Amino acid sequence: MNGAQKLRAKWTAGQMCFGTGVGLSDPVVIEIMGETGIDMVFVDFEHGQLTLNQGLIHVMVARGCDLPVVIRVPSYDPVAIKPVMELHPAAIVVPRITNAQEAALAVSGCKYPPKGIRGFGPARGTGYGRIGQMDYLKTADDQTMVWIQIEDIEAAKNIDAILATPGIDSIMIGPNDLSGSMGMLGQTNHPEIWKVIDTVIEKCKAQNMPVGVGMGLDPDRVRKFIEKGLSWAQVNGDLSAVYGATKAMVDQLHDIEKQARA
Repeated sequence: MNGAQKLRAKWTAGQMCFGTGVGLSDPVVIEIMGETGIDMVFVDFEHGQLTLNQGLIHVMVARGCDLPVVIRVPSYDPVAIKPVMELHPAAIVVPRITNAQEAALAVSGCKYPPKGIRGFGPARGTGYGRIGQMDYLKTADDQTMVWIQIEDIEAAKNIDAILATPGIDSIMIGPNDLSGSMGMLGQTNHPEIWKVIDTVIEKCKAQNMPVGVGMGLDPDRVRKFIEKGLSWAQVNGDLSAVYGATKAMVDQLHDIEKQARA
């Protein structure tokens, strides 16, 4: 069972998948995450500084950990999508989508003809030649899922048309950028932001479209999203984990020192 199949199986069983972000280049971070029991990792090519080769190594290590990798590409441009597809992740997240035309272009870049315009040049996908070309093509379009990120009020307004786009496997809600597009950057708990989020979730569920969210570790928000029936969530990341654990240790050491010197 490949990474995409593992995630789909959990959704079908009604379970929520949890993942966390990866911004560090050292692949040991993937191996560490693989030991935690987390469902998936998110490698970020949109905001992070990771190179394509570093992403490849992350995917290779994750394969050894049987850990699905989701990669966020920089844009819906097929030129940006193509080399990431060749890394053969479980899914890609396409950001900055505002309408159905952009969503269709993103999907097209992920699918071989006649469904799309993806250029043919697989390596990892065919096991470096172990799988014959025609056998590979039988399932190639389904091996990497396409997740469209809704992070702009225009995208939310166009959600019906976006959901009607063939080839989308999941919708990802980005509350922070969504709040920014509504003139309330950072106010992700504002009632107007929740109103838009709820509308997107309801429309996705009406179309049996799995929907997920990117967020920080806020127990109340996690609980709320679980209650709303989301399929998955990307929570925090390696950078915040390293900082948080180190800061907690430093604070504890300072408290011990104060107590010892009292």
